[in-house]
Amino acid sequence: RRERKLHDLDPDIVALHPKSSQKQLEEFAQVLSRSFCGTQLTCPEGGMFAAFCGEDFQSYCNEDSELQPLEETPSEDALAFFYYLAKWSLHLALPFGGVFAFMRGGKIVGAAITYPPNNSRLHEGVPKDNGRLLRLCGLPPWTAEQGKRLKMLTEAMKPHHLATQHWYIQMLGVSPLSQGQGIGKRVVRFLQQLADANKVDMYLETHGKRNEALYSNLGFQVHVRAQVQYSPTFANDFVCMVATLNSAIDFEFLRRSWLWCSARNGRINSKQK
Repeated sequence: RRERKLHDLDPDIVALHPKSSQKQLEEFAQVLSRSFCGTQLTCPEGGMFAAFCGEDFQSYCNEDSELQPLEETPSEDALAFFYYLAKWSLHLALPFGGVFAFMRGGKIVGAAITYPPNNSRLHEGVPKDNGRLLRLCGLPPWTAEQGKRLKMLTEAMKPHHLATQHWYIQMLGVSPLSQGQGIGKRVVRFLQQLADANKVDMYLETHGKRNEALYSNLGFQVHVRAQVQYSPTFANDFVCMVATLNSAIDFEFLRRSWLWCSARNGRINSKQK
């Protein structure tokens, strides 16, 4: 019944769960990691990319401090870093019913890891999860410094989560070859409908002016601007955003309805003349 309801919201989006096939879970993790890692055509995700490369981060930005597509194909170290993060986050979230895949031609091209409303800060995990996740994911591939920066990023985000129950978008990515086709927007609209059905707001963290503008156009507002101070000479900004209840209004539908009504009224007026 739940799958049928989700299908009604968007027929191209399916929910993944612990009993999903290993092939599908692997494909999901690959899509998410490739999206966050960046390519020569697409930009990396700013928050985690800063944790990966440290003070070299600025060399990947333009003069406005906006990340640019990579000049070379991602290194094996970068691919391993982001794949591990995606896989760990996926398996932590799977039991809670907030993992969604956007399908096209039988393949996953969009991936979202979210957490439904809860009072337990489920996204932070608990120590008893570590053994299960280590068995599934193995040991992390990053250096001690990268691990330290990831922990600093996580700690910097913690204070800003909404105190009230909310739907949390932790990770959202689109396959590099499928970006620019409106898939991310459809996934966000789908998630907003779930949040509205639960009568809660949505919350996420993002990085960079481009992403902030994208989410602003989808009904999100800035909750707080924050910064991770990785070292005396390197800090990285991020922004926490909130979409309030009923922000999933389909403005395109409203626009078309307005045009239809205007045209209809015009025809009626012409007949009256």
